Amino acid sequence: MILYHFTARESLHGIGRYGLTVGDVSTDFKNFLGRVGVRLTDMSTADDHGLVGSRNDKTRIRLSVEVADDSPLLHKWTEWANSNCTAETLKWLH
Repeated sequence: MILYHFTARESLHGIGRYGLTVGDVSTDFKNFLGRVGVRLTDMSTADDHGLVGSRNDKTRIRLSVEVADDSPLLHKWTEWANSNCTAETLKWLH
């Protein structure tokens, strides 16, 4: 399947050098905690992903990634977040 990753121009050097291997998935906004992970989506546009407002424009670059449907490295956000994020963070993200 094809998934997409949106990023800022400033991140392309690191992605080119190391691949899509490092990212931050917020799990607790109050305490500034998260997990290492890369956000992918099946949506081909950057709309409604909460990417607007950061100092680097993460809507500017879209990367396409081909991933096996049964990859054990993929986790559906709505399922993963329920057991990995604080209730306050989940409420804020929704």
